Order: sequence, then structure tokens, then C-alpha cells
Amino acid sequence: YADAPAITIFGFSFKTIFMNIFSNSNIIIIICHINIMNIKKQPNQLEKDYEWNDKKYYEVPNVIGMTEQEAKKYLSLFNISYEGEGNIVIDQYPKAGTRYYETGTITILLGNR
Repeated sequence: YADAPAITIFGFSFKTIFMNIFSNSNIIIIICHINIMNIKKQPNQLEKDYEWNDKKYYEVPNVIGMTEQEAKKYLSLFNISYEGEGNIVIDQYPKAGTRYYETGTITILLGNR
């Protein structure tokens, strides 16, 4: 990969990993895989191409100490279930840092400080 040409797009420099050009009648399809910021693939890492029905997983952010409205912004990828009374998040489930699927339900416990 060291000899791969670098390309610049919008001021960012990328190294091209490989480029294949396929031709079918009048349609040309270019598939270009790039390594952004020169991050190396791990030996046991598998690449995932998402299908329309696949669940996508995201890390749950820490919203403890935020207001209900602030937490709602950070949890926009998930459904939210509210418990308790108040306007400050005092606990959450699943905990921050957990990988959880998009549209999964995050339960936040509201209270006052």
C-alpha cells in the first residue's frame, strides 16, 4: 500500500487501497476502496456490508446529568422510555458505552438534583 497514490478530496488526503473498473455495455462502474487517515485493518477484522434489513449498532452515550431535552438530542438514534419525575437524567439503561442497536429502547430515569 505504500506505493498507492494519494488523492485529495475537499482538502483531505486519502490513500487509495485498490481500484477496479468494470465495464458493462455503456455503463462504467468504479469501485474505489480508500483507507481514511491511514488506519490499518486489523488481521482478524471482518468488513460488513449492510443490507436494508440489518440492524446497525451504536455506542450508547452517557446522558446522566443532562436535562430531558439534552438527552433526547444525544439519543436520537434510539427510542426513549422515561421513568420517574423531574427534568434531570439520574440513571440510564443500558449504561453508557454499551453497543446497542439503532431504534432500540433506552430507559432513562428522571429526577431532580
